[in-house]
Amino acid sequence: YGHDDNNPTTTNNSILWIHHAGWMVSLIVAIGVSITLRYYQRRKGTSSQTADHLQDPFLFQSIHFAAWLTVVEAMATDLFGMTLWARMGGDGPSMNNSSWATHTFLCGNFGILLLHHAWLRDRGGRSSALDCLEQMIQITMLRGAQSGGVVTYQPTAGGAGGLKAIRRRFVNKKRTDLSKELRKRVGLSSNLPTDFFPFMQGHTRFATSSISTLEGTHPHQWTPPTTRRIYNFQSNKFQDQIVENFITHNGDLDFYQLNGKTYDVEIVLKWLAKVLHVPAPASVDSMGIAGLVDLIRCQGSFALSARYAIALAMANATMDDQKEYPSTLLLDKIAVFLEECWNSFVATMPPEQKKTLDDGTPWSDSITFRTQLATAVSDKLSKRTDLCQPLMDMGFLSNNVEDSNSIYAFSVATVHAFLDNDLFYTIQVFLKNAKGSFGLTASSSLDAHRRLVIAARGQTVSFLNHYQYFSTAFEKPNWTNIVVCFVVRCPLPFIQTRA
Repeated sequence: YGHDDNNPTTTNNSILWIHHAGWMVSLIVAIGVSITLRYYQRRKGTSSQTADHLQDPFLFQSIHFAAWLTVVEAMATDLFGMTLWARMGGDGPSMNNSSWATHTFLCGNFGILLLHHAWLRDRGGRSSALDCLEQMIQITMLRGAQSGGVVTYQPTAGGAGGLKAIRRRFVNKKRTDLSKELRKRVGLSSNLPTDFFPFMQGHTRFATSSISTLEGTHPHQWTPPTTRRIYNFQSNKFQDQIVENFITHNGDLDFYQLNGKTYDVEIVLKWLAKVLHVPAPASVDSMGIAGLVDLIRCQGSFALSARYAIALAMANATMDDQKEYPSTLLLDKIAVFLEECWNSFVATMPPEQKKTLDDGTPWSDSITFRTQLATAVSDKLSKRTDLCQPLMDMGFLSNNVEDSNSIYAFSVATVHAFLDNDLFYTIQVFLKNAKGSFGLTASSSLDAHRRLVIAARGQTVSFLNHYQYFSTAFEKPNWTNIVVCFVVRCPLPFIQTRA
């Protein structure tokens, strides 16, 4: 367990407030219910319809019992730390372990990062990973079990096309167990490359502002799987890869800011449908996060980077759902042009400029390289009226070099997005401009072999590490290729760990 080292007193006080607020409010409500029931019971024989209803002994006792049962349950868990870790099996935290039993808050997000393939293999007909997944779902079901889903990633056939996502969702029925139904549906193969470490990213939902439907069930994806030309920064080559992104979200997306103006989530959803040229799969607010992730996460793709530059990075960008936005065909033509510029520019670079910089960063991070590339792109693009004129007609580009939406400004924004906008940067940009409450996980087929992003604002993050238990039975897992990125911006920034 960790806390805010800069202000541990504030953090601990906030934790105490969260714990004790629940049972105290439950107690106050129960006392109020008891007083109210006694009041109406004394009015026996009056003309009050409410008083007549409460003369039914069964109804009276049921309401009274339910109110005080809630108090007992709240005090047991929040005051005395009697959590339900026994449901997870094994040697869970005890009531005496205050760093666990009293510092546990539940939300709908859950997931597993597997560091060894042995967890996927059957033992007596059961998989350890799926056993753990089922138990985690049982815990998150305590805050809502109307529906749920899990997404995993696996290499495509032959491995040349990168990764493909496998999403399974289920809307719970009257006599079904959500944890067991999702376990049955998760398609995670045990036959994986030795250097690929899969994860399972999931969410259980209790619909608070909409009805429970399959379309509204997490994990959310706006844009369906699309094959794109992606630059591999390790092999320094472009190749076709499947691009698809998923998010799970606990909280609310209320507004998004762009160039000093704030937009309501309903406007954001309509605008995303225009920019992405894909209708919103669902009207829930979390779908807006999925769409923004599709828009911002564009590293390695010139088509996606050009779209991002036009929609979000330019100084004249607005979320105007009445405007016309570049078609996929036009963006693909721009991408072909930009790829040619990249290849010709990089080919002429002397070998010493392609070495890692003194501070250990890649050569592509050099400001000199980026400026020179953007200048070369701008000079060539200004001569391609077939590419520039449609963007000028839509109001996105200007021939005037002094304008904030000049061809050079567009070239700079596109180059930076092509080099920088990985999944971690994407979530940073989103949280910087989004207004609301967020417990968020994000993944992408372009990053899933090495990266999962977990972010929070106004919520806490828990991370359970089974490394020591695991390494006693198997050889040590390889951590070198695994990156779990945390973006935590909340009044209680702490991560729980258990070795």
